[in-house]
Amino acid sequence: MDSGTLIVSAVFMAICVLPFILIGRGHRKLKRKFKNLLSLMAEKSGCKLSESDMSGNFGIGIDENHNKVYFVRKTNDVISEKEVSLTDIRNCKLKSTTTFFEGGDKVIEQIELEFYNKDSDKPVEVFNLYNADTDSSTLTGELQAAEKWERILMGALKKVSVVRPLRMKSKAVV
Repeated sequence: MDSGTLIVSAVFMAICVLPFILIGRGHRKLKRKFKNLLSLMAEKSGCKLSESDMSGNFGIGIDENHNKVYFVRKTNDVISEKEVSLTDIRNCKLKSTTTFFEGGDKVIEQIELEFYNKDSDKPVEVFNLYNADTDSSTLTGELQAAEKWERILMGALKKVSVVRPLRMKSKAVV
């Protein structure tokens, strides 16, 4: 092969591979940003993350010692942050909204984790993990992450409900 062919081949390969490298870099950068935001949110509350995950356009983390969950999500170019104290929560459920089409095809429209407060007058807190309207049209692990975190949060809620303050029974002296 002559040097001209080698140069053209190298340039063509670079043009083909470069977009994949840049996309991968962008995802790693976003994951690092989410991890830093979650850690900063926990530190502001005097907590430290014991577990965290980044997937798609969101990051979620928990401090199991202080029973707090932290969530960050990027929608368009806006990053939203949420914090939930598990001591105020009675239940956490995964909610997946699906549309069925003719021929048996189904499309997941939304994936959410819903936190139901012990006080029924307070609204349900929602972590929106995926929304087909604002996110990529293909899921990239959001459903698996939601299922994993539903298990983690339900386990943490069971621990919170087991650790209740002891109440002393008083006996009346007659």
